[in-house]
This record gives sequence, structure tokens and C-alpha cells, in this order.
Amino acid sequence: MRLDCLRDKELALRLVEPEDARLLHSWENDPSLAESNTLYEPLARFQAQQFAQVGNSHLLENGSLMLIAEVKSEGEDAPTPIGYIELYNYDHFHRRAAVGLVVLPSWQHKGYGRRMLSCIEHYTFDVLRLHQLYAEVVGDNAKAVLFFDQSHYKRVAQLPQWQWQHGAYQDLIIYQLCPESKRE
Repeated sequence: MRLDCLRDKELALRLVEPEDARLLHSWENDPSLAESNTLYEPLARFQAQQFAQVGNSHLLENGSLMLIAEVKSEGEDAPTPIGYIELYNYDHFHRRAAVGLVVLPSWQHKGYGRRMLSCIEHYTFDVLRLHQLYAEVVGDNAKAVLFFDQSHYKRVAQLPQWQWQHGAYQDLIIYQLCPESKRE
């Protein structure tokens, strides 16, 4: 299996490892990242340890796959984790999956989100041969709406008052990408 598509000259996407439990725990409980996740209660350390131990590293078995994004700068011994990207709601029959990503605030607006998305697109379309990816974005998440509006994903649906968040019902916006539309 060709996995070189999960990296570029500086960025690499790798599977979640057991030693990532502390990192996942801190990210999932970080209020500055709360817009990007769908947790309604804090994630316990034990839950993070279980997740990191078992992992979501088997898309075909679990229907989801989480990859940690790391950047290795010149002169650094170890890469720096900058966020994660995940595939979820994998549907083998229809050959599609949802995609979501989180880039830590200090690494945003530097092109890493687009590069993470590009790597996962190459992997899903070229290696897994999926027919489509889609993203579900809560309407009041202005950063995510702008990100996908400026990408090659097409806004295909808006579900009114779909999700309770920030004290009110929010619309859910669905973005879709098929390999054919990416080449246009």
C-alpha cells in the first residue's frame, strides 16, 4: 500500500499511538478547540488512554481513522504535533467517508489545514478508492465555513436548526468532494 501520500516535505500524518493519550486528552478538553469537536462533556484521561490504546486506526473495521499531523522543522530532533485529521462515518458500500480536522491555534493560517486535507484526499481517492468525501460544518463555526468555502469542496446542503450549540440551534452545512470535481 502506498502511504507516501500521507506526507509532504514538512508535514506527516501518522496513526494515533498509545503515548498520544495525554495529547488527545488535552486537545479534546481545550476550550479554544471546542468549536471543532462534538463532545458534550469532558473527555476523561481513561477514555483518552483507551482510545489511544485501541485507536481508530482501522477504517475498514471501525468506520473511522484518526491521524496525528506533525511538522518537522530543520534542526529539530522530533516532530511537533500540530493537530489531527479524521475520517469517520465510513460507508464501504457507497465508498464515502466524512472528514474533519483540527489545527492547533498557533499553527493556523499557515496552510497546514489545506495540506492535511490534500494528503487525506490523495489517500482516500488514490489508495482507498473512495468515491467521495464530505464534511459536516456547524453554521456558526465561521473558521470552518470559510475554510471549506475556499476549498474545492462543494456546498451541497444546509440543514436548518440541526444541532444545539452555544445556546441555540445551529444549521449544519454539508460539503462534498468527488474525485472528478477535484480535477475541475
